[in-house]
Amino acid sequence: MTKKVLLVANKNKLGGAESCMLNIGSKLSDFGWQPYYFIPGQGEVSDAALKQANRNQCIITNKAINFYTLSTLESFMLLSTLLYFLLKLRPNIVYCHSSVAARSFTPLCKLLNIKVVCHVHCKVDEQAIAWQFNHHPTPCFFFYPSASTLSENHPIYERVAKTSLPSKVVFNGIQDIANKTPTKTQHSNAVKLGYLANFEAIKGHENLLKTLRLLLDKGLPTELHLFGEDKRNENRQATLEALINELELQHHVHFHGFVKNTSLALEQIDIYICPSLQEEMPISIIEAFRSALPVVSTNVGGISEMIVNEENGFLFEPGDNATAADLLAPLVEHSAFRQHIGDNARQQFLKHFQLSVMVKSIVDELDNISGTKHND
Repeated sequence: MTKKVLLVANKNKLGGAESCMLNIGSKLSDFGWQPYYFIPGQGEVSDAALKQANRNQCIITNKAINFYTLSTLESFMLLSTLLYFLLKLRPNIVYCHSSVAARSFTPLCKLLNIKVVCHVHCKVDEQAIAWQFNHHPTPCFFFYPSASTLSENHPIYERVAKTSLPSKVVFNGIQDIANKTPTKTQHSNAVKLGYLANFEAIKGHENLLKTLRLLLDKGLPTELHLFGEDKRNENRQATLEALINELELQHHVHFHGFVKNTSLALEQIDIYICPSLQEEMPISIIEAFRSALPVVSTNVGGISEMIVNEENGFLFEPGDNATAADLLAPLVEHSAFRQHIGDNARQQFLKHFQLSVMVKSIVDELDNISGTKHND
């Protein structure tokens, strides 16, 4: 008997949650689950889904759906659409990749006795929680990318605790690079720091530039390579360039724009640094682990569950640029130390953050929820 799971995207633009959904879907058939996709509107996510699934496995609405701003009429029309698809498909599980999408599916799933799973990828919208829990308290299982997502100061904590909803922490995972030995291309004597992030204030680029200035003041030859773009049209790159001029870093900072192949980008650097002010379980750090790079990062979200301090990386508090520079200094000075920490990072990836490890953990829970069991 084929087990069906309907994977629900929150939007049609490809982001971290959507990439995670597609990665999971690509492996589910290996464990006896037939994946189907519900995608609100045509765009990057539907294009990617159609590359790895048949057209009849993809439910793509004609128009984009903003689950946050539906009017009463739009909500009614959406429920009618969802009811049609659910009756036609009859999935064992609806697997939503945001609580906002889950709130639209839960009432119908309750009516049709379909299990609901919600994968939380980032800070949860308070209104979505209130709507889902207060008005449609259907049984729902939660996956979280880190234990910190369920810390007492997280907005979903009280709701989950109060209703005793089941949950499980599943670390994000990515595909390993087959037969790939990470290599570094050297073009100068400077040690290269790298950061993969779009130019948002919350990503902490300003602090990173100030840290670079401190390293150069210590007499350590260092470059900074930034991979990302100004997706929110806030002219953030111009702001960063002004600070670069102020700190006299013009010859030490390199902008590479958006990159599709992150593994190739990471081959250009020696140390990965994450100065972000807010994260959950960043894929970019997992990618750095995969590339055997030592990681120096802010201690926010679930990053402390990824980095074993002084073993596969180093942690510092957000905005503490002096400590960041002090942690980076020995890595910049000693290539053997960089390699040792990087090798440990690679082992951490293989043990905890491979896609196969993530999917196996998820499938075990899907089997439990649906009352089925896959064959190992």
